[in-house]
Amino acid sequence: MNDTYLPTITTNKDKIVSYTWSIGGVTAGNTDLANQINDENGTTWNGNVGLIISSEYLRANSNKEQCGNMSINNTNRESCITTNWMQSIVPSDGYLWMMSPLDSGSNYAFDVYGVPSNAGNMSYRLVYMSSGVVPSLYLTSSITLTGDGSQENPYVIS
Repeated sequence: MNDTYLPTITTNKDKIVSYTWSIGGVTAGNTDLANQINDENGTTWNGNVGLIISSEYLRANSNKEQCGNMSINNTNRESCITTNWMQSIVPSDGYLWMMSPLDSGSNYAFDVYGVPSNAGNMSYRLVYMSSGVVPSLYLTSSITLTGDGSQENPYVIS
């Protein structure tokens, strides 16, 4: 993504900062978010553009009790998709890829379903599939943000 996506950014590119991404392997069906975060932090990569990791998707949910780890998120996925703001970026006809690899298979990475019949379910699949790549990046703390994020008044970075 750093060689393909980053060069296409022409506005405010100087606001994007290099970040140390956590890319350690994750256990499928993990029941302990703190342990999962620790596992993810076990391997890192530095770059400007990446993908979200599975713990970020889980932490984006305001319902920690029913959706706070991979196992209960999948069990309660129908209610979890209504309290996770990241679900809005998951393609409704496919998957949202994550940078988190499966701990026992280097050819597998985690994703979250967008397909309505299974929306919100976190799983893993072979990494050759192409749907649902949503770039993620970090901005310098010196930015100025105006607007309210609505369609009529979108955020403007300066």
